[in-house]
Amino acid sequence: MQAIAEVIRHADDHGHLIGNHHHSGTTFKAWQAGGALNHFSMQFSATDDAAHTGAIEALEKATGRYQIIYSESTATRKSVDGMRRHAWAVATGGLMPMLLPMDIANTPVAALRQCRHLRTFFEATDFHTMAPHDELKHAETKHVLADRSRSYIAYSDSLASQLGVKEVPAGRCEVTWLDCQTGRTVNEHRLLDRGGDHAFNKPSGLGPECAAWIRFSDAKLYFPAPGESLLNQAQRTPQEAGLKPEVVDRLRKRIPSGHWALWRHGYLLHCEGDFHQTKDVASLRKTWHAMIVGAAIQQGRIPSLGQKIGVWLPALKGNHALATWRHVMTQSAGFDYPYGDYPAFQPGEMWTYSDWNLVHLCNALARVYGRKDYHDRYDLVARQAYFDAIGLKGWSTAIKRDIGFGAEDGVRFQLSLEHMGRLGLLALARGRWGERQLIPEWFVRELETKQTYGMKANYDGPNDGRVKSGWFHEHRDQFPESPYGYLTWVNTDGDFYPGADRGWAFGAGAGGSYVLWNHRFGIVFAGFGIDTGPTAHGIPHVIEAHLADKL
Repeated sequence: MQAIAEVIRHADDHGHLIGNHHHSGTTFKAWQAGGALNHFSMQFSATDDAAHTGAIEALEKATGRYQIIYSESTATRKSVDGMRRHAWAVATGGLMPMLLPMDIANTPVAALRQCRHLRTFFEATDFHTMAPHDELKHAETKHVLADRSRSYIAYSDSLASQLGVKEVPAGRCEVTWLDCQTGRTVNEHRLLDRGGDHAFNKPSGLGPECAAWIRFSDAKLYFPAPGESLLNQAQRTPQEAGLKPEVVDRLRKRIPSGHWALWRHGYLLHCEGDFHQTKDVASLRKTWHAMIVGAAIQQGRIPSLGQKIGVWLPALKGNHALATWRHVMTQSAGFDYPYGDYPAFQPGEMWTYSDWNLVHLCNALARVYGRKDYHDRYDLVARQAYFDAIGLKGWSTAIKRDIGFGAEDGVRFQLSLEHMGRLGLLALARGRWGERQLIPEWFVRELETKQTYGMKANYDGPNDGRVKSGWFHEHRDQFPESPYGYLTWVNTDGDFYPGADRGWAFGAGAGGSYVLWNHRFGIVFAGFGIDTGPTAHGIPHVIEAHLADKL
């Protein structure tokens, strides 16, 4: 089976899913790191609550390494109610349900209609941004899907009066109710005076099996006009933006030298040092090169992250020719191998911080945007992708020979705090600038979330791959998997910044260049001369301790 999957992968330049189905269980037994199989058509013989638990278990085991569909359960009851409840139990467990007992000749029309009610409801929501969070259930709610602080789906199969969710924010929200049996919907608008646990009264006329999509508008972001002037920045005090006034002094103590700036919801709260001085941001550039890939997808220039980068770089051979955009951005393409005692790894098998990834990425992106290679006006690539659209002025590119790599390491960016603030705001807004979506929202979410589950990690690679001057190599037992998204460091597992929110993500480079953001809190922090290593007492901890409106 693995050999057949490899034949399919070699022949497929478009990155289609390659899947497998086996007997009952939540473990994808055929999956291998770096292998061709990336889809699990799961059979799990359970229904109702047990199916819900199994769906969550399978999703947690996948940890983003492969896609899953709940394709079969021999335990599903064949009644209309049984099929409907099974489908909702699976869907609220985070997986797409398929119903084995349904055939063309014998399925009641009512059951088909109720499948349509579920499909129509979910397709109207942003369910793809959510994950199961039953710990947030409140009042009579049975299951919860959530993108915390922003969007929720609450479900109950025996609702008398109230669906509730814990830890919701204050503010305006819209609620769409669904009667899962009849398909009737009711829309409501609510204003919550305070955050916390909240129950929503069921509208009259709805039955006992209901779902509600509860979504809060993102805090209104300020997007500065094009240009470098401080006059283009809307400035507020920390107190006006919902932070305690002591936050600036605490950050000064945490950063005794260097210069930095702090924004919330796009509003500049403080700048320490020169706001306009440009510097080579070194490896911080990686995050913004990755965002160019996202922009190319949004513009239709790249079909998917599953496309092989060799389509644009035909000189790549062997295993290297199998590397996709996703592999390159997760630093798992394997371009460094074989070397020393290490074999030639399949793409997706070994994470290694390597300048080869940036060299190949920049060359491929140059060709995607019609240039010869990255020496051919790469600044035009960045401008066409999104730099112009977010109003960046006064920045520049540079091509240098990296001492650790022994060759050119791709394209570098010369940026200021002002530039870094705009780039951070683009990430904070999940690829949106004003009313224009420049980068797919899903792409930014993946960029800022760990993508290296199941990969081995080499923190002492040969091509500028000695991470944090050997610190990670010496502490590799602490990080058996790299805390990495798409060319971006992440806190998804809470290991990079223990005790801090897991939504923090950042780009960083030599000399302490640093752009940090957190979508939940609306924070962007940019600086030079910052200590960017793992810590339980870092900048995220300082900021969180001074959020006056943190739930």
